[in-house]
Amino acid sequence: MIVQATEREIPVIEEILGDVVDWMEREGIPNLWNRTNIRWEKLSKNYCIQDFYILYEEEEPIACMAITDVDQTYWPDVSKGEAFYLHKLAVKRAYAGNGVSKKMVTYAKELVRMKNKETLRLDCNADRLKLRALYENYGFHLVKEIKTKAGYPIALYNCDVSVA
Repeated sequence: MIVQATEREIPVIEEILGDVVDWMEREGIPNLWNRTNIRWEKLSKNYCIQDFYILYEEEEPIACMAITDVDQTYWPDVSKGEAFYLHKLAVKRAYAGNGVSKKMVTYAKELVRMKNKETLRLDCNADRLKLRALYENYGFHLVKEIKTKAGYPIALYNCDVSVA
């Protein structure tokens, strides 16, 4: 069951994101996520708790994501509400590879359709080829690759949910 997060679930969100950060660190996977910027103190500068959704299986929180209607960082020329943006999709490693991310993306697409919009966008590390292939397999299409001010490679993706 996927539910919209409440303030009492802030520790749950941090736990899920932390599990993924720990895995990336163990595996030497470069990413913009770290222990500091996945804490609610930092997340709350860009997200409100209602932006987050949590997947529970048998009362165990196993995945989370945020859905917003604006992304001034990577899509500054797009007006608020014109599209929706998938952020912070994370699956606890014990559940990875079992279709959990697909379930989350499918839910995100349904939310966008329910809001009578057609576009879901996301950004990810351009060097993470498996992650990019996963999103492409879910119907996302590469728009462009950019570099952050610090030189970090980012891939920007778009999905037309009216056909996906």
